[in-house]
Amino acid sequence: MYIGLFLILNSMVLGFMLLFLTVIAPSVFAALDETNAGKLLRKLFPRMFIHGLVLTLLASVFAYQAGRGDLAILTMVSTFGFGFNAFYLTPLINEKRDELLQEPDASSGVLIYYIASQ
Repeated sequence: MYIGLFLILNSMVLGFMLLFLTVIAPSVFAALDETNAGKLLRKLFPRMFIHGLVLTLLASVFAYQAGRGDLAILTMVSTFGFGFNAFYLTPLINEKRDELLQEPDASSGVLIYYIASQ
């Protein structure tokens, strides 16, 4: 039973990540101007990462309950990645992007942070 829940939760993570990548993000940029698309994505990205963090944390617990410590540890790596993106990298990217918009000639390194989040 626990391994089934583990698989379902990881499938949910894969599903929402693919949905965001293939449907939501392209649609946002196609339908909205750059300013409004940026505002919307600033709201969506942290929520998406927190959603992934919760799902992978639960999946890790279920893997551990199923006696699969290897899968639990591997899933915790994903959990850490979602947490890192939600609580450190996304706010840092937003801060650097704001600095870049205020001073367009400043070399803020926002591209480096953006690439690191991918």
